[in-house]
Amino acid sequence: MISWNPEILNRCAAPKISEFTSMELADISSEFPESAYWLQNHFLNNTPLRKPFKAPLK
Repeated sequence: MISWNPEILNRCAAPKISEFTSMELADISSEFPESAYWLQNHFLNNTPLRKPFKAPLK
C-alpha cells in the first residue's frame, strides 16, 4: 500500500484526513467490482505530482 505524506493528504484530499484511522462501511463490491480501486485512483488522478499550472488558466 502507498504511504502518503500527511501534508499532501491534508492539502489535496481533505483537511485532517491524515488523522483518519478507521470506519465501518457496507460491502458494495458485488455491485461495483472496481470499488477496491476508487481511493487509489482518486489520489493518482488528483495529487499534484506534475508541474503545477500557472494561474489564471485560459
